Amino acid sequence: MGWLVALILVAAAPPVSARRPADDAAAPRPRVLVLTHSAGYRHDVVKRDASGLSLVERALLDATRDTHDLVVTQDCSWISAADLADFDAVVAFTSGELPLPEGGLAALLAFVRSGGGLLGVHSASDTLYEAPEWGRLIGGVFDGHPWREEVSLRVEVSDHPATRHLGETWTLSDEIYQFRAFDREAVDVLLSLDATTADGKGKREDDDYALAWCRREGAGRVAYTALGHEPALWRDATFLTHVRGALDWTLGERAPGTRPQGDGTPGDGGPTSATRADDQPADRGLVGHAAQQDFLNLCARCHGVDGSGAGDVVLDRPARSFKDGGFSFGNTKVALMRSIANGIPGTPMPAFDLLSEDERRNLADYVQRLGPPVTATDREAGRLVVGDEALVVRGILAPVSAEAALVTRGLLAGTPDGLSFEYRLDDVRLLAVRSGAFALRADWTGRGGATLEPEGVIVHLMGGGAPAATFAVAASADALSTPALMAGPAEVTPLHARSTGSRIEGDRFVLTYDLVGPDGLRLVRVEESARAYPSPVGSGWVRNFRIESTSVERRIALWIGSAAEGDPVEEFVTGIATTPGQSARDRLVREPPKRWRVNGPLDGETPVFVVRGMNTNGQLLSTRDGVRLFVSAPERAKGPPLRLELIELLAPAWDAETSRTFQADQNARAEGPR
Repeated sequence: MGWLVALILVAAAPPVSARRPADDAAAPRPRVLVLTHSAGYRHDVVKRDASGLSLVERALLDATRDTHDLVVTQDCSWISAADLADFDAVVAFTSGELPLPEGGLAALLAFVRSGGGLLGVHSASDTLYEAPEWGRLIGGVFDGHPWREEVSLRVEVSDHPATRHLGETWTLSDEIYQFRAFDREAVDVLLSLDATTADGKGKREDDDYALAWCRREGAGRVAYTALGHEPALWRDATFLTHVRGALDWTLGERAPGTRPQGDGTPGDGGPTSATRADDQPADRGLVGHAAQQDFLNLCARCHGVDGSGAGDVVLDRPARSFKDGGFSFGNTKVALMRSIANGIPGTPMPAFDLLSEDERRNLADYVQRLGPPVTATDREAGRLVVGDEALVVRGILAPVSAEAALVTRGLLAGTPDGLSFEYRLDDVRLLAVRSGAFALRADWTGRGGATLEPEGVIVHLMGGGAPAATFAVAASADALSTPALMAGPAEVTPLHARSTGSRIEGDRFVLTYDLVGPDGLRLVRVEESARAYPSPVGSGWVRNFRIESTSVERRIALWIGSAAEGDPVEEFVTGIATTPGQSARDRLVREPPKRWRVNGPLDGETPVFVVRGMNTNGQLLSTRDGVRLFVSAPERAKGPPLRLELIELLAPAWDAETSRTFQADQNARAEGPR
């Protein structure tokens, strides 16, 4: 039932964050990046649960919700010069050889040395053994944990923010580290183990087991605490005050309520601000704690805490990544609130209508701010032009006719030959074919809330703009028999076409979708593309289908509708001519004949449609409301996927001369180079 908590909004998302309310008039709060990536041993306290947060992340967010702006992540790509420039400090609960981006460690060193803060927690000293500069930065390297028991710690500096609440000693139960590459003279030790209270002896002959310290690195500050293995500590107010105090010390005068005063270390005062790149935005859109919790509770299980789509719940249709930028139904707050309240039909996204209007507004603000900044553009800047490659855009489509409805999940595909094809995606159907310019998008920087504006002239409306389902399935196996085919269309059941994606392949676009039966089972997988089709008797287009059955038990009789309307006029076959030295039988094997039906009122005003279906397992069947092409999708275990062409031409008239010209052209194509 994980689909009940999906939030199918396409937005770029940083890691989970909490921000002060926008109306808070206080001075800017310190920004802190919390990294809990485990490349080595993965502690229980940093494992994320169904809420999308780990115990460490939740504890730190709760402890600082009113005073700090925290971003929690397990994505090491945030350790870069560009991203660090937007923070005042980094908290690292890490292990192993971290997959830092190129130049990441150098960027972190530069960040600290130029005034940033760094707090290492527990296994941060068990990190990046292959980079000695990391061990020097932290102040020591993990060398085992001889004890996991209740011990007593000495408080060596009593007026430090991390220890002033402790008194002279602190008794606790935890996993106790020992260190190598540790020099007491290079750091200010805050806490150390009273070895007389521990069971057994560690490696150090001097029994000097420091467990928390701080030091300066250039203009920046580094603090480290070896504590934090046991989950109980992250629920303990005394321990959290220790961690919070260590973090605030690394922030210097940027810590809430702190000014340059003595805090237990020589030369206190610290930098006034972390170095920031001039081109970094002042606000990356980190938002309030309540909205963040709604996001975690309602959305993160499917879409992941980091918005990558890699949530704990696996869906039949993978949750979209928020990192691509843009939203399915508009990037305005009103559009997002509507999606949150109503859900998204045809997807696992449910309606969160139990949220109050304020809660929906705050959640919409959260999701909106997670995305990249939306740059205002003038109308001309939103003009989309098809070049040498096909172009596909998604968004809201206005009704194409008086009978049609607004399409909230729409797609417009343009091809270099000047045609564009307008589809609905909630149940994939071609709505209209257009000719000419492509489209305008007023807020095209991320699927905005305004509708797309197709610029091409409509040359045909499928079903008046409200077409029936493109595919239907025969009700029984009897439809496969020759008598049934000759008798006309069999009883059929429409199939839902569930969109699974789209792609560009040079000058053509490809839509992919599954045909789903009334029982919800996927029967057939389809790939569809379309382009212009030239002819000496009229313009038109061709729709290409690749059809693969997902059933291994039976063949499936499909009926596909066409745009043609009107009485059948003529039927003929082309493409059976032979080339020199080739028998008719050989030709039929290589290139099956093309079966054509001409439909039209022949009233001199309405275009005549010439429809072709090509398939050795198919049959064209004409009716007044159109042409249906019967195809039999092969069993998955037998033979290659079925390939089908459906060509539709708009001829201004049809007579004997037109028919001869058209058939001669088709036979010439059949004899031409392959």
